[in-house]
Amino acid sequence: MTVMSMREGSTIDVDSLMEGFKENFNNIIDAGGDKVSDAFQEIDDFFSDRFSDLRDFGDWLKETAQDAFAKLMEEIEDGFESIGDKVNDLYNDARNWIQRSDPLTLDLDGDGLETTGIDPTNPILFDHDGDGTANATGWVKPDDGYLVLDRNENGLIDNGTELFGDSTPLLDENGEIVGQAADGFAALAAEDTNGDGIVDANDANWDKLRVWQDLNSDGKTDEGELKTLEELGIAGFHVEKEENSQILSNGNAIADLGSYIKTDGSEGALGEVTGNMADIDLADNPFYREFDDSIPLTEQAEALPNMQGTDNMCKLASTYALKNWNISGEEASSRRVAA
Repeated sequence: MTVMSMREGSTIDVDSLMEGFKENFNNIIDAGGDKVSDAFQEIDDFFSDRFSDLRDFGDWLKETAQDAFAKLMEEIEDGFESIGDKVNDLYNDARNWIQRSDPLTLDLDGDGLETTGIDPTNPILFDHDGDGTANATGWVKPDDGYLVLDRNENGLIDNGTELFGDSTPLLDENGEIVGQAADGFAALAAEDTNGDGIVDANDANWDKLRVWQDLNSDGKTDEGELKTLEELGIAGFHVEKEENSQILSNGNAIADLGSYIKTDGSEGALGEVTGNMADIDLADNPFYREFDDSIPLTEQAEALPNMQGTDNMCKLASTYALKNWNISGEEASSRRVAA
């Protein structure tokens, strides 16, 4: 089939034209098909490689997780095994724990710091924490002494707040109590008002400091037992300390160590267990104690067995007297009434 051309005398062979178009189209399709096929093959190869890598990664991750879990379980099992040992250690520590107070103590005669343990037949009683109850306590021997400050200026050392230890009150610049010292050396450092590391005549309370030698070991301040520093030839106290812990056979312990300066210029070496000065952790037994007031007994109470109380519990007869009198809370401390 031919078609007359727009120019006169020329014709177009439509059949040949269509045949050529079909041939070219098929060639394009064939070529495109090959490219599409190649593209899909590349995609398939890509994902095959990647999924193979992912499978390898998954296997590695699984093995790693299993190893980590096994190690974790092993550590947990070891931890549970060690818990028993730790609980046992804590139990033994608690069972063997002895409550102590730690006044700063001076070796006055150069033969070492000497203490006595608690004697149940004749206990020394002293109120270390200032709560009004004197408990049985370890004590320093008469040839040594405690550094003290008679805070209420009544001529007596009433309780542990007037010693230098863990019951010593710490004051702010206005004289208000802001806490308690951690130990005797912390209490001593509070008296170093000029901050030169030595408590001496250059500090505010130097003239008020005393040494208590309990010459009859009764836990009470008797006449002649409060000595001035001048009497004892003491010129100053180092606030520096050396950590120490030495449990004594009598239940007391020599804790941190220090030294004081004598007026002749000599001083003991810091760090000697039997040196010049130390925190002495004194044993404490609240079963043997006395309150700062007494309870009159009724006739009926006097006829009762008088069993000893402990801690803040008064004796059985005294408790009965309180109950029998029906004393109100305003008239008697609640600590005196049995549960």
